[in-house]
Amino acid sequence: MNTSIRIKYNNMSKINSYKISFMTIVLVLTFLSGHAQDGPPPAVMPGLEINRSVLIKKIEALVPDLAFKQEKDVSNLPNYMATTSKTAVQLLGKEDELKLAKWTCVISKDTVVNKSIIKPMSGFASILGEEQGLDWFNEQLTKINKYPLKAFIDRKTFNYNRKGELKYDPVNHVLTLFITEWAN
Repeated sequence: MNTSIRIKYNNMSKINSYKISFMTIVLVLTFLSGHAQDGPPPAVMPGLEINRSVLIKKIEALVPDLAFKQEKDVSNLPNYMATTSKTAVQLLGKEDELKLAKWTCVISKDTVVNKSIIKPMSGFASILGEEQGLDWFNEQLTKINKYPLKAFIDRKTFNYNRKGELKYDPVNHVLTLFITEWAN
């Protein structure tokens, strides 16, 4: 009887040893598989990863009075501009490789006018920065409103190879939102 207990114990010991070995291998492979890739990581696409024509349509939907026209190239890049009396929008870069999207507006003392100017600018932040861009833009506006006589600048990195910069010049009452590529 003693011998049969020893045989069962030895068999169980071998089974447990196999289980432990197997679990160790599975655990190691699990950690290593997280680092394995089929090749190099996917390349970041050049530019802002949005087609200029698509962006123009979205911007013109925000402000129907804006009409984009091609202006003189800047640094050998196509330059498209659209302006109204209080707003200017610039798109710099090739059709499928925009390098800069910039929205500038002049703020007035009239809060109704400001709302009509800033609302499309927040839509621009949302188009290029999605929800994260809109939240960031609104948070920065709150800071600017708190200290309207103080110059302001803030930067934020978004998805899709984009970074934003919001500037406020209290002397000229100019608010500018730059969206550029961050992979430089």
